[in-house]
Amino acid sequence: MSNLIPTINPTHEWQQYYPTYSYKDRDILIREYETSARNVEAQERIYGTATNLVLVAATISASIIVSVATRDELWERFASNLNALGIVLLLTTSLSILSVKHFAERQKWILFASRKVVIIRRMLGVSYGNQQLILPNWRIEGADNPFTIRLFPGWFEYVSYPFWIISIFSSIVVGLVISLLLNTLINFEQFVTVLPTLRIDIVAVLSVVGWILGLAAIFRMALYDTHESLLLSFARFAAFAMRLKLVRDFEYVIYRAQLAKHEVIRHTIETDLIKKYIIFIEDRRFFTHPGVSLFALGRAIWSLTGRIRKSGGSTITQQLVRSLFISDYFKTFRRKILEIILAIWFERKFNKKDILDIYLGSVRFDKSVYGVLSAQRYYFENLIPSMSIAESFFLAERISNIRSKVLLGKITHTLEQMKSAGLLGDLEISQIRDVYARMVEHSILEPTDAGMFCEWIGA
Repeated sequence: MSNLIPTINPTHEWQQYYPTYSYKDRDILIREYETSARNVEAQERIYGTATNLVLVAATISASIIVSVATRDELWERFASNLNALGIVLLLTTSLSILSVKHFAERQKWILFASRKVVIIRRMLGVSYGNQQLILPNWRIEGADNPFTIRLFPGWFEYVSYPFWIISIFSSIVVGLVISLLLNTLINFEQFVTVLPTLRIDIVAVLSVVGWILGLAAIFRMALYDTHESLLLSFARFAAFAMRLKLVRDFEYVIYRAQLAKHEVIRHTIETDLIKKYIIFIEDRRFFTHPGVSLFALGRAIWSLTGRIRKSGGSTITQQLVRSLFISDYFKTFRRKILEIILAIWFERKFNKKDILDIYLGSVRFDKSVYGVLSAQRYYFENLIPSMSIAESFFLAERISNIRSKVLLGKITHTLEQMKSAGLLGDLEISQIRDVYARMVEHSILEPTDAGMFCEWIGA
């Protein structure tokens, strides 16, 4: 296994492991690479050709409309025929939707073939390294990471050109047909009492705007990546509106988090005990809430009055999405809103077991210490496949205390609660004190009150 340290979030790094591959006959892999590269080239040519055909078709259709409009008698017959107007509207909208979906599917072919090229290239040991400054790493020519090639790179990239051609042409037709329909209906005696107050131009404009937005939504949703959804799109918009920075590549972050989960499994780390303690300390309603606990939020707000012990109110899922996706830790109130949206989205994409496993492999235990494997190396110097009760409690408590401090009041309160719940006995609590004493002795942690800490450990 080769040890690499890829950046997950601009604020920290994770230690991960990639497998190395060896092939007796590398010619097979080279042949696969050549085939994939040709597929990308062919699909891009098809995409470009289809875009040009759509532009030509739109131009021809516009010419036909103009020629009909210049013939007064033909135009009047067409404009007063409800059936003809309805057919034109139905055909225009249906063909437009089918076309943007077709282009979205073509883009998916190109994207996954491009990612495959990058993966095979890395398996062959080829990396552009610093040359990415010349060859942008979001293009297949310069990418070392397949996830930098995005399924939807933006509204003004070549991927979206067919959408703009289709939407501009179809919106002209939709606006025109809506105007003619309203004019025709107003002239009918049975509609006189209903429609005379309508401003046809305003209704037509609103119809066009609604059509373009609806077509844009269809196109964008057709280009959702594996874990994208409307809720994630809303979270990104909310982050932009609140001026909060999110990671750019959600798919890559999720991929790395999944790897972190499997690394824990690969090292055969027993996690049942620490998971039990984490749930007790951090989120006792973890298995029943949808990512956000109204009870915890209410308790956090009530704690601001000083009448109960201070509480953060974040669920395990909220803590996880904060660690994975949110780069700005300081705008607390706005960040909490974003955490809630992302937590609900994340719960819809992963089951509770996976969330807990990803959390354990990814969450921050101390400054620059992410995941239980890094935490074991940092605090205990080695990996411990079967942690003791004391060690499991210590790591579980560290998650909510990431400033290398021993918050004795909080620790003793938690120990009392767990003793009352039958999770700990006097012997285990004594062993937990020994762990904290060892951490302070080695200057890994620092007590907030040295006198009280010495008294607590019996020194």
